[in-house]
Amino acid sequence: MKKSISLILPLLFLLGCGSSSPSPTTNTPEIKSDTKKSIIKTDKDGKVTTITLDSGSADGIAVSGNALFIAKGKDGVDVVKIGYSDKISSEFITAIKGIHAKGISLSSDGKKIYIENEQGYVNVINIENLSNPQKERTITMKQAQKFAISEDANYKFVPKKERGLEIYDISNPSNEELIHTFNKANAYDIVLADKDTKALIASGITGINLLDITTPIKADIVANFLVGGNVKGLSLNKNEGILFVANGDNGVLVYNLNVILDMITK
Repeated sequence: MKKSISLILPLLFLLGCGSSSPSPTTNTPEIKSDTKKSIIKTDKDGKVTTITLDSGSADGIAVSGNALFIAKGKDGVDVVKIGYSDKISSEFITAIKGIHAKGISLSSDGKKIYIENEQGYVNVINIENLSNPQKERTITMKQAQKFAISEDANYKFVPKKERGLEIYDISNPSNEELIHTFNKANAYDIVLADKDTKALIASGITGINLLDITTPIKADIVANFLVGGNVKGLSLNKNEGILFVANGDNGVLVYNLNVILDMITK
Protein backbone atom coordinates (compact mmCIF):
# COMPACT_ATOMS: atom_id res chain seq x y z
CA MET A 1 0.00 0.00 0.00
CA LYS A 2 1.33 3.46 -0.89
CA LYS A 3 2.05 5.62 2.13
CA SER A 4 1.94 9.41 2.39
CA ILE A 5 4.24 10.94 4.99
CA SER A 6 4.73 14.55 6.06
CA LEU A 7 8.43 14.67 6.93
CA ILE A 8 9.64 15.78 10.34
CA LEU A 9 13.14 14.34 10.59
CA PRO A 10 15.94 14.32 13.17
CA LEU A 11 18.26 15.80 10.57
CA LEU A 12 16.52 18.60 8.67
CA PHE A 13 18.12 21.74 7.40
CA LEU A 14 16.61 24.67 5.51
CA LEU A 15 19.03 26.46 3.23
CA GLY A 16 18.13 29.58 1.25
CA CYS A 17 20.79 31.20 -0.85
CA GLY A 18 20.94 34.08 -3.25
CA SER A 19 21.04 37.78 -3.93
CA SER A 20 18.05 40.06 -3.66
CA SER A 21 19.11 42.20 -6.61
CA PRO A 22 17.69 41.24 -10.01
CA SER A 23 19.96 40.08 -12.81
CA PRO A 24 19.45 40.22 -16.56
CA THR A 25 18.09 37.13 -18.30
CA THR A 26 20.74 36.62 -20.94
CA ASN A 27 22.76 33.68 -22.19
CA THR A 28 26.05 35.16 -20.98
CA PRO A 29 26.52 34.51 -17.25
CA GLU A 30 28.85 36.67 -15.23
CA ILE A 31 30.64 35.46 -12.12
CA LYS A 32 30.13 37.74 -9.14
CA SER A 33 31.86 37.42 -5.79
CA ASP A 34 29.90 38.44 -2.70
CA THR A 35 30.26 38.74 1.05
CA LYS A 36 27.22 36.72 2.14
CA LYS A 37 27.88 34.65 5.26
CA SER A 38 26.18 31.69 6.83
CA ILE A 39 23.78 32.32 9.70
CA ILE A 40 23.24 29.05 11.55
CA LYS A 41 20.35 28.63 13.96
CA THR A 42 19.68 25.51 16.02
CA ASP A 43 16.61 24.75 18.10
CA LYS A 44 16.89 23.81 21.78
CA ASP A 45 17.13 20.05 21.24
CA GLY A 46 19.56 20.37 18.34
CA LYS A 47 17.35 18.32 16.04
CA VAL A 48 16.40 21.03 13.58
CA THR A 49 18.90 23.50 12.14
CA THR A 50 18.24 26.45 9.86
CA ILE A 51 21.10 27.61 7.65
CA THR A 52 20.43 30.88 5.85
CA LEU A 53 22.81 32.55 3.41
CA ASP A 54 20.23 34.98 2.07
CA SER A 55 16.56 34.88 1.12
CA GLY A 56 15.75 33.34 -2.22
CA SER A 57 14.35 30.40 -4.09
CA ALA A 58 15.82 27.10 -5.26
CA ASP A 59 14.64 25.83 -8.63
CA GLY A 60 17.35 23.22 -9.07
CA ILE A 61 20.33 21.77 -7.25
CA ALA A 62 23.54 19.82 -7.79
CA VAL A 63 26.12 18.65 -5.27
CA SER A 64 29.69 17.54 -5.95
CA GLY A 65 31.65 16.63 -2.85
CA ASN A 66 31.81 19.79 -0.74
CA ALA A 67 30.41 22.06 -3.45
CA LEU A 68 26.72 22.85 -3.78
CA PHE A 69 25.21 24.63 -6.81
CA ILE A 70 21.77 26.19 -6.44
CA ALA A 71 19.71 27.38 -9.43
CA LYS A 72 17.83 30.46 -8.27
CA GLY A 73 15.76 31.64 -11.22
CA LYS A 74 16.44 35.27 -12.15
CA ASP A 75 19.17 35.44 -9.48
CA GLY A 76 21.35 32.95 -11.35
CA VAL A 77 23.29 30.25 -9.52
CA ASP A 78 24.86 30.32 -6.07
CA VAL A 79 28.03 28.32 -5.42
CA VAL A 80 28.23 27.21 -1.79
CA LYS A 81 30.84 25.25 0.15
CA ILE A 82 29.31 22.60 2.42
CA GLY A 83 31.01 21.10 5.49
CA TYR A 84 30.06 17.64 6.76
CA SER A 85 31.39 17.40 10.30
CA ASP A 86 29.28 17.15 13.47
CA LYS A 87 26.84 19.61 11.89
CA ILE A 88 26.38 20.65 8.32
CA SER A 89 27.90 24.06 7.68
CA SER A 90 27.80 26.32 4.64
CA GLU A 91 29.92 29.09 3.21
CA PHE A 92 28.95 31.21 0.20
CA ILE A 93 31.71 31.16 -2.45
CA THR A 94 30.44 33.08 -5.47
CA ALA A 95 27.44 33.67 -7.73
CA ILE A 96 26.90 33.09 -11.42
CA LYS A 97 24.78 36.02 -12.60
CA GLY A 98 23.28 37.12 -15.90
CA ILE A 99 21.23 33.97 -16.45
CA HIS A 100 17.71 32.94 -15.48
CA ALA A 101 18.54 29.51 -14.01
CA LYS A 102 15.55 27.14 -14.19
CA GLY A 103 17.49 23.96 -13.44
CA ILE A 104 20.97 22.57 -12.97
CA SER A 105 22.86 19.31 -13.33
CA LEU A 106 26.43 18.05 -13.02
CA SER A 107 28.63 16.49 -15.69
CA SER A 108 29.70 12.87 -15.17
CA ASP A 109 33.29 13.90 -14.43
CA GLY A 110 32.19 16.58 -11.94
CA LYS A 111 34.11 19.32 -13.76
CA LYS A 112 31.15 21.14 -15.28
CA ILE A 113 27.64 22.20 -14.43
CA TYR A 114 24.81 22.51 -16.93
CA ILE A 115 22.45 25.42 -16.27
CA GLU A 116 19.04 25.32 -17.94
CA ASN A 117 17.92 28.85 -18.89
CA GLU A 118 14.50 30.29 -19.61
CA GLN A 119 15.16 30.31 -23.36
CA GLY A 120 15.28 26.51 -23.37
CA TYR A 121 19.04 26.16 -23.78
CA VAL A 122 21.82 25.08 -21.44
CA ASN A 123 24.90 27.02 -20.39
CA VAL A 124 27.98 24.86 -19.77
CA ILE A 125 30.11 26.23 -16.91
CA ASN A 126 33.55 24.91 -15.99
CA ILE A 127 33.75 24.58 -12.17
CA GLU A 128 37.29 23.22 -11.73
CA ASN A 129 38.05 26.50 -9.94
CA LEU A 130 35.02 27.02 -7.70
CA SER A 131 35.93 30.61 -6.94
CA ASN A 132 36.09 31.46 -10.62
CA PRO A 133 33.68 29.37 -12.72
CA GLN A 134 34.05 29.89 -16.47
CA LYS A 135 31.42 29.74 -19.20
CA GLU A 136 32.41 27.36 -22.00
CA ARG A 137 29.50 27.21 -24.45
CA THR A 138 25.74 26.95 -24.88
CA ILE A 139 24.15 23.63 -25.88
CA THR A 140 20.64 22.22 -26.32
CA MET A 141 18.52 20.60 -23.61
CA LYS A 142 18.85 17.26 -25.38
CA GLN A 143 22.65 17.43 -25.19
CA ALA A 144 22.49 17.99 -21.41
CA GLN A 145 19.63 15.62 -20.61
CA LYS A 146 19.34 14.68 -16.93
CA PHE A 147 19.51 11.00 -16.07
CA ALA A 148 20.68 8.51 -13.46
CA ILE A 149 22.46 5.25 -14.25
CA SER A 150 22.39 2.16 -12.04
CA GLU A 151 25.69 1.04 -10.51
CA ASP A 152 25.72 -2.08 -12.69
CA ALA A 153 25.33 0.19 -15.76
CA ASN A 154 22.35 -1.82 -16.99
CA TYR A 155 19.63 0.81 -16.60
CA LYS A 156 19.19 4.51 -17.26
CA PHE A 157 16.45 6.59 -15.61
CA VAL A 158 15.45 9.79 -17.41
CA PRO A 159 13.14 12.35 -15.72
CA LYS A 160 10.78 13.85 -18.30
CA LYS A 161 9.12 16.50 -16.09
CA GLU A 162 5.34 16.49 -16.60
CA ARG A 163 5.61 13.31 -18.67
CA GLY A 164 7.00 11.27 -15.79
CA LEU A 165 10.02 8.97 -15.94
CA GLU A 166 11.48 6.89 -18.76
CA ILE A 167 13.53 3.79 -17.96
CA TYR A 168 15.96 2.31 -20.47
CA ASP A 169 17.83 -0.98 -20.64
CA ILE A 170 21.38 0.07 -21.58
CA SER A 171 23.11 -3.27 -21.01
CA ASN A 172 23.83 -3.20 -24.75
CA PRO A 173 25.33 0.29 -25.27
CA SER A 174 24.74 0.17 -29.01
CA ASN A 175 21.03 -0.51 -28.58
CA GLU A 176 19.37 1.36 -25.70
CA GLU A 177 15.84 0.07 -25.21
CA LEU A 178 12.97 1.93 -23.55
CA ILE A 179 11.44 -0.68 -21.23
CA HIS A 180 9.10 1.32 -19.03
CA THR A 181 7.40 4.71 -18.88
CA PHE A 182 6.32 5.73 -15.40
CA ASN A 183 3.65 8.43 -15.70
CA LYS A 184 1.87 8.41 -12.35
CA ALA A 185 3.72 11.51 -11.12
CA ASN A 186 5.85 14.37 -12.43
CA ALA A 187 9.57 13.67 -12.46
CA TYR A 188 11.76 16.79 -12.60
CA ASP A 189 14.83 15.11 -11.12
CA ILE A 190 15.90 11.73 -9.75
CA VAL A 191 18.42 10.08 -7.43
CA LEU A 192 18.97 6.36 -6.87
CA ALA A 193 19.37 4.90 -3.37
CA ASP A 194 19.55 1.71 -1.31
CA LYS A 195 21.79 -0.16 -3.75
CA ASP A 196 19.67 1.00 -6.68
CA THR A 197 16.53 -0.70 -5.40
CA LYS A 198 14.81 2.64 -4.80
CA ALA A 199 14.52 5.94 -6.63
CA LEU A 200 13.51 9.33 -5.29
CA ILE A 201 11.91 11.68 -7.80
CA ALA A 202 11.20 15.40 -7.52
CA SER A 203 7.48 15.75 -8.23
CA GLY A 204 6.77 19.48 -7.91
CA ILE A 205 3.90 20.44 -5.59
CA THR A 206 3.34 16.79 -4.61
CA GLY A 207 6.79 16.69 -3.02
CA ILE A 208 9.08 13.67 -3.34
CA ASN A 209 7.94 10.25 -4.49
CA LEU A 210 9.75 7.05 -3.59
CA LEU A 211 9.77 4.38 -6.30
CA ASP A 212 10.56 0.70 -5.97
CA ILE A 213 12.90 -0.03 -8.88
CA THR A 214 13.99 -3.53 -7.83
CA THR A 215 12.47 -4.60 -11.15
CA PRO A 216 12.84 -1.49 -13.32
CA ILE A 217 10.24 -2.59 -15.84
CA LYS A 218 7.67 -2.55 -13.01
CA ALA A 219 8.81 0.63 -11.23
CA ASP A 220 6.02 2.09 -9.10
CA ILE A 221 5.38 4.49 -6.17
CA VAL A 222 5.63 3.04 -2.66
CA ALA A 223 5.54 6.30 -0.67
CA ASN A 224 5.10 10.03 -1.01
CA PHE A 225 6.86 12.73 1.05
CA LEU A 226 4.78 15.86 1.62
CA VAL A 227 7.45 18.47 2.25
CA GLY A 228 5.47 21.55 1.22
CA GLY A 229 6.57 23.85 -1.55
CA ASN A 230 7.47 22.93 -5.12
CA VAL A 231 10.19 20.28 -5.39
CA LYS A 232 12.05 20.68 -8.69
CA GLY A 233 15.51 19.30 -7.89
CA LEU A 234 17.29 16.53 -5.98
CA SER A 235 20.97 15.79 -5.50
CA LEU A 236 22.66 13.19 -3.32
CA ASN A 237 26.09 13.15 -1.71
CA LYS A 238 26.40 9.35 -1.56
CA ASN A 239 29.57 9.35 0.55
CA GLU A 240 27.91 11.40 3.29
CA GLY A 241 24.39 10.04 2.80
CA ILE A 242 22.95 13.56 2.56
CA LEU A 243 20.10 14.48 0.22
CA PHE A 244 19.68 18.07 -1.01
CA VAL A 245 16.22 19.17 -2.16
CA ALA A 246 15.47 22.28 -4.23
CA ASN A 247 12.10 23.36 -2.84
CA GLY A 248 11.17 26.46 -4.80
CA ASP A 249 10.42 29.55 -2.72
CA ASN A 250 11.19 27.56 0.46
CA GLY A 251 14.86 27.29 -0.44
CA VAL A 252 16.89 24.12 0.04
CA LEU A 253 16.00 21.24 2.35
CA VAL A 254 18.77 18.91 3.51
CA TYR A 255 17.96 15.42 4.78
CA ASN A 256 19.80 12.44 6.16
CA LEU A 257 18.92 9.85 3.51
CA ASN A 258 18.99 6.89 5.91
CA VAL A 259 16.45 8.58 8.16
CA ILE A 260 14.01 8.93 5.28
CA LEU A 261 14.47 5.37 4.08
CA ASP A 262 14.22 3.93 7.60
CA MET A 263 10.96 5.78 8.23
CA ILE A 264 9.20 4.54 5.12
CA THR A 265 10.43 0.96 5.12
CA LYS A 266 9.20 0.15 8.62
